[in-house]
Amino acid sequence: FKQCGRSIKKFLEKKCMKKNIKKYLAIVLAVLFLGEQLAGCVQSEQTEQETKLESRTVDEIELEPYEAEELPPAGERKTCRAEQYEMEITLDTVKQQIRGNSTMTITNQTEDTLGQICVRNYAASILKEKGTGTSTISNARIAGTDQMLVTETKEDSSVIYLQLGERELKPKDTITISLDFVTDIPEQKEKFGYWEEGENRVYQLSFCFPVTAMYENGKWNENPYVFSGESNYHSPAVFRCTFTAPEEYTVAATGEEKTSGKVTEIYAESIRELAVVASDRMKKECVDAEGVEVNHYYLDYKGNTEYNKLSLMAARDSVLLFSRFIGEYPYKELDIVQTALSNGMEFPGLVMAAMPDVENIQKLDQSASYTSACSMIAHETAHQWFYGGVGNDPYEEAWLDEGFAEYCEDVLYQQSRLASAVEAVKRDQERLGSSEIWGTMSDEEFHRDMESQIEQIVGERFIINRTYEQYQQEVDTYSEYVYTGGSCFLYELQNAMGDGKFFSMLQQYYRNWCMKEARTEDFLQAVRAYDNSEEVNQIITKYIA
Repeated sequence: FKQCGRSIKKFLEKKCMKKNIKKYLAIVLAVLFLGEQLAGCVQSEQTEQETKLESRTVDEIELEPYEAEELPPAGERKTCRAEQYEMEITLDTVKQQIRGNSTMTITNQTEDTLGQICVRNYAASILKEKGTGTSTISNARIAGTDQMLVTETKEDSSVIYLQLGERELKPKDTITISLDFVTDIPEQKEKFGYWEEGENRVYQLSFCFPVTAMYENGKWNENPYVFSGESNYHSPAVFRCTFTAPEEYTVAATGEEKTSGKVTEIYAESIRELAVVASDRMKKECVDAEGVEVNHYYLDYKGNTEYNKLSLMAARDSVLLFSRFIGEYPYKELDIVQTALSNGMEFPGLVMAAMPDVENIQKLDQSASYTSACSMIAHETAHQWFYGGVGNDPYEEAWLDEGFAEYCEDVLYQQSRLASAVEAVKRDQERLGSSEIWGTMSDEEFHRDMESQIEQIVGERFIINRTYEQYQQEVDTYSEYVYTGGSCFLYELQNAMGDGKFFSMLQQYYRNWCMKEARTEDFLQAVRAYDNSEEVNQIITKYIA
């Protein structure tokens, strides 16, 4: 009963809570909790033995050798997309606005002649949904000329078309477009917004900088902005940004940042979007992860010392672990930034780390779960490989990044027995009386637990590669299928193929598609190049439509 309850409880807490349906699950969780306590009375000796497992380093984890198979080269997607952005942005902490200019260099790699460019201004959709504030784009023009461009805003206010007039964008041609923007910042604890803690503020700025949409297969991508998932689909580009904020503010951003006075210069190669967090309360601590600079930006409260220490440990452990099992980390640094999100959010080279749901965020060492914090950081760090490195369209095939990140969290990290994972569980048992042993289980116990989860949740057929819109047709299926289902699919493939073959395949897939955009068929092609057995194909049929 305890093993069964642990699987269901973990699933409900991590997935269903993202849908804000806690009140519907309270009774279920209460019953499971009582079951755990009863079972724990008769299994206390087993639990004590399990939690005595010692931590280890990444180098101590055995990786079964396997000779790499040759995969077909990744196909080039013919797209029209921005290759470079130059931005000047000012954060106005009095008017609660960002304003600035964005210059986009766009290349048409398709065979189509284009008479318009689609720009995405996600902030307009966010503010419209909230019912307050505006985001306006003006002075759109071809850079270096006096030619102003007519703009057309669609019903989805985040979709804006710039009419090129006589200046058509022909195949293989490049055009540079400049535009100005002014956007109100809403007071909300979301991916885009600001919040106050006493006299201090934190600005979480993402999905608020105008960018070029992706053009492929004869049309511009108009994925609607979604609030309970992701829909942003962009290719890697070079970003050069000058960000101005009050001098007392610390600025963390995607890419590398250098601050002098009020001005932070941001530079990034091969990132898919820009995100910035700015606060007059943040401090920074750094560690090295074999050449990768791992930075932890945290809110400066004395009651959070251990929480912050374990968060930084988890980030470093994750970088080292995933680098070994998947491939080289795709950026020069990783910024873990403490924010007020209810769930973590990934950006290229930056993670907006979620704030735990506790009464006093100034005393996280008293009541916050270290295990949840470390697991969340592992998940969002894994996105640096799957979304940052290997891109995908999250509106059409979210499992390609969320399923992989969930697998990295639930299977690779939590069963790695690295120092952060083991220490977090042990400290939670001591501080909070937690019965959680995930992350310190023996391999045999872990596999029994995973098989139980698959049996209870997945069953005989569990399709994970539907679109976001299709999952909305049924209540609370998106997280269940995309996150949990994706993780279970990869776990079952690993068991069927064997560790050596599976991880060799995963590394080849990552190398092939890093800084490109993959689809489900591309991953399946890699799997079948290594193992086209009946067992593997039965697993594929179980999860993939």
